[in-house]
Amino acid sequence: MAACASFTGLQKAVIPKGQSDLRSKSVVLTSYFTFAEDPQRQKRVKPSFDYLANFWNTAHHHSLEVVIVHDDLPKQFVHQHSTSKIRFHKVPVSKNWSTNDYRFYSYLQLEDLENYDYALISDISDVFHNSDPFLYMSARPNSSFFASLDYGNFDRHAWRVKVCYGDEAASWDQQKVMYNAGVWGGRMNEVICILDCIVRELEGVLMKHDHSYNCNMPTFNWCVHNSRCLNATTVHADGLVNPFRKQCHNPYPVIHNKCKGTEDIVCVALDNASKSVVIRDKVSNECSKFY
Repeated sequence: MAACASFTGLQKAVIPKGQSDLRSKSVVLTSYFTFAEDPQRQKRVKPSFDYLANFWNTAHHHSLEVVIVHDDLPKQFVHQHSTSKIRFHKVPVSKNWSTNDYRFYSYLQLEDLENYDYALISDISDVFHNSDPFLYMSARPNSSFFASLDYGNFDRHAWRVKVCYGDEAASWDQQKVMYNAGVWGGRMNEVICILDCIVRELEGVLMKHDHSYNCNMPTFNWCVHNSRCLNATTVHADGLVNPFRKQCHNPYPVIHNKCKGTEDIVCVALDNASKSVVIRDKVSNECSKFY
């Protein structure tokens, strides 16, 4: 595989807006790419509401402002699932990058990000919201960056580190904690700084190791621990998102649904009495809208 070209100089895209200027002070950024295989699931994603149903339903329920970057979803699909606050934005793609890596570049190319106070960077297929994550963030003014812990330490044996960084990783402090790249966010200035760092790291990694892909997890952790964006000792890593692969039934504001017994086999529904989000087993092959 040829080394990946740099993205320097590509024109940025304005964050798409609805019929009126409904920009709030917070935004969720997520992606739905179909141009290549998902490197973790080992299959190419097709346009399907089921793929984003739990995310979409709960984001809509909590009136979250969302931008979904995509490569080529059908116009009818986009029209059916767009609202005044959930908007789709088409971006060009680079097939030299994995879908999991490219999403971070595409977020960074959205203009007007600095007009928001908070952002949440999120997976789409395995994430749902029990409550508004930005209320959780804003209620903690002494915390400006939020993430969740993954397994183990960010050392030379960690997920994808050897493939992406090679022998360089042996020189790192091997005792730093590992954060999950699937759901994280905080104050917009720190989010933009981390996104910029991730893109620069990905470009560097892919130029050094042209066989590397799906390197967003180690580059995210490298940026959290080693960039000047934030002090990693002040990362708020307990409360916004459930522990990795645990407690998916618990009322964390954001659920990263990687738990055994719930991943891919539950639909989020709305309890009519309490108007709260509940988890139910899939009764068919797909989840549907509850609005």
